[in-house]
Amino acid sequence: MLAVLALLALAGLAVTAPYKDPIGGYRREVVAMWVALTPLAAAIVAIILNRPWGRWLALAVAVAVLPWAAALTFGQTYGAPRARPAIALGAASMLLLGLTGRTVYRGFEGAVAGIDWSGRRMTLVRWTIILNLASVLGLFLFAVFYRPRVAWHAAIPGSL
Repeated sequence: MLAVLALLALAGLAVTAPYKDPIGGYRREVVAMWVALTPLAAAIVAIILNRPWGRWLALAVAVAVLPWAAALTFGQTYGAPRARPAIALGAASMLLLGLTGRTVYRGFEGAVAGIDWSGRRMTLVRWTIILNLASVLGLFLFAVFYRPRVAWHAAIPGSL
């Protein structure tokens, strides 16, 4: 239940983001936040339905959000309010701490018929999936918000 509330808090932060430029048009960040609601909604539904991949997706969201929220909460903000990053930090921490316990593990992966997720190798597989999902989410947000600052990456030839 706490995981669903934490995911709803992150979704609420995305929905209540500033919507328009001073000129009045929609920014690409707003569109990206609406696209980012898709994995949040999928994780909420999957956790409610007790699907193992819902726990993985929620952990991936937590891993993707946590460094950004920590940097914006504790780093230099140049006068920007710290409330939104602090809420994101709390929600990501709650997800990470709440979904990594043994009881939660048994409730999600332990319920899968035919697959034993308890071995060390399967732990490695599980966390590889989670961290790859987190990388996709984090790189998506990075590419959207910092695209003008990293335009030189596009000049690197594919043969390298």
